[in-house]
Amino acid sequence: MPIEALKPDILVIIFEIFAKDTPPGDRHPLGWIRLAHVNREWRALILDLPVLWGRVLCSFRSQGAFRTILSRSRTAPLHIWIGDDWSRYFTSVGELASLLPRAREVRLWHARPRFTLPFLETPGDNDYHDPKRVLVAPFLRQLTLDLFPFSISAPRLCELDVHLSSEHTHIHHLPAIVAAFHTLKKLTIGFAGDGIQDDSDESSRSLREENIRDLLKALEHGKRPAEMPYLTDVWIIWCDDLLLKMLWRSLVIPRTANIRYDYDGDDRVPASDEPMQAYLSYDECSSLSIEAPSSNDSTVCEVSVPHAGINGSCSTEYPVGIPQALAHFDRAHIRELRVTAESSPSPTLTWESPKSVSGDKYPSVEHLDLSGAILSGIFTSYAFPRLRTLVIDTTSYKFTDDPMHGFAQALLAREGAPRLKSITVYRLHVSENESNLEEELPIAELYKVADEVIVKIIGWHARATDSKIVRPVVEPTSGQPVVNSAPGGRGRGRRLGANVARNQGQSGARRVQASSTSNPGVNTRPPWR
Repeated sequence: MPIEALKPDILVIIFEIFAKDTPPGDRHPLGWIRLAHVNREWRALILDLPVLWGRVLCSFRSQGAFRTILSRSRTAPLHIWIGDDWSRYFTSVGELASLLPRAREVRLWHARPRFTLPFLETPGDNDYHDPKRVLVAPFLRQLTLDLFPFSISAPRLCELDVHLSSEHTHIHHLPAIVAAFHTLKKLTIGFAGDGIQDDSDESSRSLREENIRDLLKALEHGKRPAEMPYLTDVWIIWCDDLLLKMLWRSLVIPRTANIRYDYDGDDRVPASDEPMQAYLSYDECSSLSIEAPSSNDSTVCEVSVPHAGINGSCSTEYPVGIPQALAHFDRAHIRELRVTAESSPSPTLTWESPKSVSGDKYPSVEHLDLSGAILSGIFTSYAFPRLRTLVIDTTSYKFTDDPMHGFAQALLAREGAPRLKSITVYRLHVSENESNLEEELPIAELYKVADEVIVKIIGWHARATDSKIVRPVVEPTSGQPVVNSAPGGRGRGRRLGANVARNQGQSGARRVQASSTSNPGVNTRPPWR
């Protein structure tokens, strides 16, 4: 259909999309306004779209252009940019005062508004903080603050991003500022430079900490914390234990919120760590994840609700290794435990559990998910008396010795432990012409501790078009079981029942079947991740 045949309402939609993507600027001085020069029909339609003209009121440093565009905007909301040269290029301060109530977006440079902004939705760069002058913006949705204190009335604010400096001595005002936005959904608090510990002035740090402790004392003596019922996401970047304690005790955050905070400085787990301990006490937060993303001296820990679609989690990074992080937590209701070592440890690295660890920890864990090498040592530290299902992912292990030997030995050494319902193993496929019988033998031993073994092989050398990898059957020799990697559908693991294991020693040779999926990517992850 030729564009001339489009109806006016369709053309208006096209104009609105084009105007959003092509505003006036250095690249296109006129931007979308060029469409008004095509023909009379288009010009009439564009002149009858006051909302578009209200967005470009201050796009041209010309009083003539300002007057023309202001007339075309009629009563539509305005996007206003205010600087020291406002009166030179646009209009008088008096007229500005009359236009600000129509503002939907305001960008200010060294100006201090004292007006009500009923249409303001997004402020620009903020260099106008003045605690004595209240900015009233009833439709404001998002706000970024970088100076304290700040007075604003925004009853519909949804997102607040606070940029702090370690030199700020008024941080104790932060809970009150946050509490003023009752409808807040997302809160981000971050420190510039090297975090809150980056203090060039010791007196500033002392005053800041004194003010925070005074607030904490007030809370202990009856000051009520502020309810934040709509918060869904909280991220605190480069904080210390004192600041975190102040925020946690001053604000009542729903259990369904997702909280992430990063500590600054210290090389130990904070003594209080109140948000994490609180989430660990919630019965519904029964899933614990501990991950070493890049090295063995730090871990990211997260406790969450295990059910998909239900929010509620708390995560942070601790400057300790996986064994120490495991020892830090002790909650009887944890039912799912996931431990991931994504780094590549040396072949000589061993599991070093703290001496104070009690084997009675994690008594309710029913599902255990282990990814990475050396994690078989977890069974020497914890009994897991209610463990039912186990997932072992060895696909990231890059050394010649097979980690499955360690896992098999650790599982067989669990004296008195109940039999597992199932064990799922993720392996790497090395070669299409190699049966890897020795690698399968530890998996065969797993039948002594589990009713069911599921083996899923991730291919290194498979072609991108392959849907399966078929490995040949190895004829048995004396005393050796047959290992057969039968073809399986993409993404499925063939289940090996305990009845197969019971046939060992009888006329039918025992078979271990493994499904295999081809994937050209090394970092293929199972669907449950």
